[in-house]
Amino acid sequence: MPRKPRLIVENGVYHVISRGISEIEIFKEDNDYIYFLKILEVESKKYLIDIFSYCLMKTHYHMLLKIKQPTLSNFIQVINTKYAKYYNLKYFRIGNLFIHRFKSYLINDENYLLNVSRYIHLNPVEANIVIDPEDYRWSSYSSIIKKKNNSLINLEEFLNSISISIDNYKEYINEILNLYKKQEHNIIENDENKKYILNLINNFGEKMFENKVLRNLLIYYLTDRKFSLDEISKLFNISKTQLSRINLKVETELQNNPDYIKYYYNLLKIIPLYEE
Repeated sequence: MPRKPRLIVENGVYHVISRGISEIEIFKEDNDYIYFLKILEVESKKYLIDIFSYCLMKTHYHMLLKIKQPTLSNFIQVINTKYAKYYNLKYFRIGNLFIHRFKSYLINDENYLLNVSRYIHLNPVEANIVIDPEDYRWSSYSSIIKKKNNSLINLEEFLNSISISIDNYKEYINEILNLYKKQEHNIIENDENKKYILNLINNFGEKMFENKVLRNLLIYYLTDRKFSLDEISKLFNISKTQLSRINLKVETELQNNPDYIKYYYNLLKIIPLYEE
């Protein structure tokens, strides 16, 4: 069955995700990140694209961008092809580097735009690479909040689109970042892991067992906070094999499904209420 053509809206804002084939590390050294960003800067100007946010991870990248012409597919193809040529030559490799069909999501709501931008900038925190997104070199976050010169991003257009100041944007990021830190601290200080999990299960009650998305997100949350699979398995009455599949599924959905981003952040806000 042929794929549906990608719907591209002129002057639309998109969340773009492009991943390395077979989860290959597409960025191995600092110079790789730098080279990709140079390509991105040159080609975004050629294609009249405004970059609002970006984050380069080892196996994939995220961008939040606004297109003035319906040329998104050509733009991504060009930057991926140019970078792949550099990468394959440098690392004595042949073949495709990126999964052919990248993900793109049209952002048609200001709150949605804020949520996605926060998700993009918190990727390195979620992956336990840094504690503060400001410390991650390969994203736009530090440039935005410090108003640093960055020829890649259109800061003015981005701020106009979200209708808040830089200080308010930082507060918006910290709203979730502080939850991460609080929950991490609680778990390090609290050895009664089983009691903690049972408390969450009891408080969420039937909702969790009626709603698989909620259950799966809770499992992912607990795994991400370093609870053992043995503890989670016994208390949820699910095998460790199933838990691994659930965690992989949630991780994939968080990378590719904007609705999951909203659900997960909502869960992070709700959980502290159940801890008290």
